[in-house]
Amino acid sequence: MPHGVRETARCATVGVCLAWLLTAPAWAATLAVEDTTGVAGSPVIVRITLDNDVEVRAVQFVLTDMPNHLALVAARTTVRSVALQVDAEEATDGSIEVVLLSLGSNTIAAGDGAVLELDFQILTEATGEPILLTPTDLRVANAAGMAEASTAVGGTVMVELPAPTDTPTSTPTDTPPPTVTPTETATSTPTVPPTITPTQSPSSTPTTSPTLTASRTITPTSTHTATPTFSLTPTRTNTPTATPSLTLTATASPTSTMTFTSTATSTPTARPSDTPTSVPTVTETPTATPSDTPSVAPEPTSTPTEAPTCDGDCNEDNMVAVDDLLTLVNIANGLAPASECPAGDADGDGQISIDDILIAVNNALLGCT
Repeated sequence: MPHGVRETARCATVGVCLAWLLTAPAWAATLAVEDTTGVAGSPVIVRITLDNDVEVRAVQFVLTDMPNHLALVAARTTVRSVALQVDAEEATDGSIEVVLLSLGSNTIAAGDGAVLELDFQILTEATGEPILLTPTDLRVANAAGMAEASTAVGGTVMVELPAPTDTPTSTPTDTPPPTVTPTETATSTPTVPPTITPTQSPSSTPTTSPTLTASRTITPTSTHTATPTFSLTPTRTNTPTATPSLTLTATASPTSTMTFTSTATSTPTARPSDTPTSVPTVTETPTATPSDTPSVAPEPTSTPTEAPTCDGDCNEDNMVAVDDLLTLVNIANGLAPASECPAGDADGDGQISIDDILIAVNNALLGCT
């Protein structure tokens, strides 16, 4: 039974019920951040719960941490939201945009429990101070794609400092140096037995005695004999000889000489003729005369420029919200005409595809540029 119906059934009179309707909050869904504990420099999981009285088809919110000591690692669905798709993006200022969306007709059933798990890394500069997680800009859409009244509740991450680790130190120990103790060792030395060397005995050798033998020897002698010798001696004789001589005689020879002589030649020159020459004529060029009539300058015309469109911004408010995304999903599933969101056709092919929806989801996370 929905929350409002349960409370209405408790009313005893119409007046009491009317008073309750005027004072009770009309929240159809409550999103909350569960408290958790982590160690600085270590990962931590933050669970996001949803208490909803109606079926939910899409959820969108911004999550901020103060101080900014958490870094987003990943986002995933739970058993309750397994049929939906989650996308999360951390901005430069540390805030995290989260979109949980059904690309079909699947929904989160009415009930209570975790619908998201966000994996964070606690930065090492965290000093043990608690980190406050605050969800803002919450939008919840029901099964029909209509926005539901919702509220958000923040949570806390308690940060613990890592325990100090004992580092073993080396302690010097006195070790006595090794001592050398001499020991006597008996060694056996083999002795070589004496050897007998045979010696040669002297032997007598018979020798031959020289004998004298008488022999006759003939010795030749040379004799010198005088012989007369004849020799030829050359004698020089002076004989007069006629020697021919060469005499040069100069002879005059006639030579021819070329002489150049210049001769004056008269060249006839042309006389000026009485041929008339043409005289250029002056032609008057008319000049424009200024008039007193004022000229009308054309007025500048302004060219209208088309404002840039944001893919997926169906209601043209320069942002993409869950209601825009659900409109695109309805068009893609044939439940709504394409005319309900002309800005959703990012590729201009005349239809809404999953690619167009993902582009719109990206604009929902990062904003329109």
